[in-house]
Amino acid sequence: MNIFRPKQAVESAFKNPTVGSAAFIVVLAWIVPILALAAQGLGISIGNEIIRLVQSFVWFALGAAIIYIAAFAIKGNKVSGKFTAILSAWSLVWVVLIIGTLLMAILLPLSVSPSLFEPVKKFSNREIGFETLSQDVAGVSGDFFSLVNIVPLAILFIAGIILFAFAFAIVYHIFRVLLGFRLVPVLAVEIVSFFVFFVVASMVHI
Repeated sequence: MNIFRPKQAVESAFKNPTVGSAAFIVVLAWIVPILALAAQGLGISIGNEIIRLVQSFVWFALGAAIIYIAAFAIKGNKVSGKFTAILSAWSLVWVVLIIGTLLMAILLPLSVSPSLFEPVKKFSNREIGFETLSQDVAGVSGDFFSLVNIVPLAILFIAGIILFAFAFAIVYHIFRVLLGFRLVPVLAVEIVSFFVFFVVASMVHI
């Protein structure tokens, strides 16, 4: 499962679809942020994390459903029975999310001055309230470059763009396999599907 070769990764997922592996990836994408928070000494709410796990599976299923419906609307019964394969291929996007989370866990703390990070850490651990947090952050002195390390921040920004490109490429190849179209029609369907996903996600509060 090499997401840095999206075409081959998606085709492999369609040839050997496994819902169990897809579910494992979604769970792993839920666990990694928890470990990242714990590594930074930030507080974790079990109740909130359980809700986030449920949300992860809802968004995962919703995204796969939108891809299936879009493909079915165009190709009809030719995509019947391929929902499992879509789930398997769609989970590759969650692998991208895992990589992005790991990069954020490493680079984000390096991007911010300890004088800014420590109050946030205390607030997360419920050692201080929001009012105290606001006062502490407002009281931090220094110019922008003394409070923010531009190098890891720039690396994180560039990495985010690259990872988004890989996620976009994965979805493109999912539609390419399902529809069998060339570049422009597949991109059009993908962009519309992204739009529908974000519209539905903004309307649903879970």
